[in-house]
Amino acid sequence: MGERPATTNPQLSPIPINRTQRIPNGIEGRPLGEPEAADSFGISPSSGRRLTLSRRTRGRDKRSVAPSSLDHPVALQRPVRLGDRVRSEAERLRQPPHGRQPIPHRQHTSPRLLGNLGAHLLVGRNPRTVIDVDLQRHKPIVPHLTKIRGTQPHPPRSVNDMTVIVRDFRPADAEGFARIRHLALPFMLSTAESVTYDVANMHPDAHFQPLVAERDGELIGTAQVGFAHDSPQPGQGYLNVYVHPDRQGHGAGSLLVKTAEERLAGLNATKLFSWVLDKPANRTFAEKRGYRASRSAHFLRLDLATGALPPLQEPPAGVELRPAADFADDPRPLFDLDAEASGDEPSDIDYEFTNYEAWLKETWQHPLFSHELTSIALVDGRPAAFSAARTDGGTRYGTVITGTVRAHRGRGLAKLAKNDSLHRARAAGFTEAFTGNDTGNGPMLAINKWFGYEICATEVRYIRELG
Repeated sequence: MGERPATTNPQLSPIPINRTQRIPNGIEGRPLGEPEAADSFGISPSSGRRLTLSRRTRGRDKRSVAPSSLDHPVALQRPVRLGDRVRSEAERLRQPPHGRQPIPHRQHTSPRLLGNLGAHLLVGRNPRTVIDVDLQRHKPIVPHLTKIRGTQPHPPRSVNDMTVIVRDFRPADAEGFARIRHLALPFMLSTAESVTYDVANMHPDAHFQPLVAERDGELIGTAQVGFAHDSPQPGQGYLNVYVHPDRQGHGAGSLLVKTAEERLAGLNATKLFSWVLDKPANRTFAEKRGYRASRSAHFLRLDLATGALPPLQEPPAGVELRPAADFADDPRPLFDLDAEASGDEPSDIDYEFTNYEAWLKETWQHPLFSHELTSIALVDGRPAAFSAARTDGGTRYGTVITGTVRAHRGRGLAKLAKNDSLHRARAAGFTEAFTGNDTGNGPMLAINKWFGYEICATEVRYIRELG
């Protein structure tokens, strides 16, 4: 998918027509707005059964217009009205635009079946004129009200309501990308800066390339697409797709999934992983595309503004609490701590947490990571437990992982570190705290319940095996 390549100049040839073709009564189509300025467009019959848009390349006149995206003018001939006759001067392309075939009489179709299609303009009851997507950039074209065989009139539908494209993320998309993620998944922190940083600093082996869905110049969907580069098993790809809640139903999610799957398959992915919100429509969407449900995880929220936190506790003998900022000169001990704690996190992908340089870029230097609010519990001077914090630069705070090295588990050190971080977050003015737990991670769910967190949503991990 993605942006369609530039159109090459088509070659036109006249079609001999031995008789006058009359458009059946039924539907009138013309450009929306000021048809006299554009002078509408022509249609060309082929054996009286197929209709295609007529385009010319031989010069311009007052009836031609060349949108900025075209390398040739589009002939906008006379309006198509009830009772119009199509005469022998009509022309058609030798090849329909971009390999699409005109739609036969009485054959039902839809924009999804024809790919990146601008619109169908109905002419008569069933025949349809294929409208090149280039025209929708010039002026929306809609079918007028129709009444066929006594049915009620159908309201017009704009071309722009029907056209969705999927393309690669661009830096200018960062603000819209983050906004859609926030609207679709408000329990995870995302900013324009963090989105841009992720694209620029992800490990090369991750092949990380976000996608966006766009309709009429507006971003309406996003997809995170890449590979688990630190897994010992190759071919573990992932795609996480989110569509603007108010822009669903236009096919953006389907196009994003299809494009992501094709890209990952082209990079030799053998298994695809995707997080899906635990809602019937979302789960059905995934299952219809061959995905099966695996593990699940909860999103949890804590009201820091009005909620009551457990009181701060004095660390036991030999234990010291310090912020991650104290390790700015040498964060390597925190990498070792993170690697051991993360290795025991519930997951359906095996990871090898050994790349210190990648950890520096993806964790320590990440714009969302808070060195001041990340709390470390040291035992005899060595990091033993921690609670890693992120913030969005506003009032939202999130814990991405809380854990303890194996040798010191069962002593309440993780709870001690997290409580310290939460108190400092509230003192700094943060009003909401978010975290996430695997639904099977009973001990951590119990700790978060003790803090006052409440489950606000659930995601299900879906998996698809590629042949």
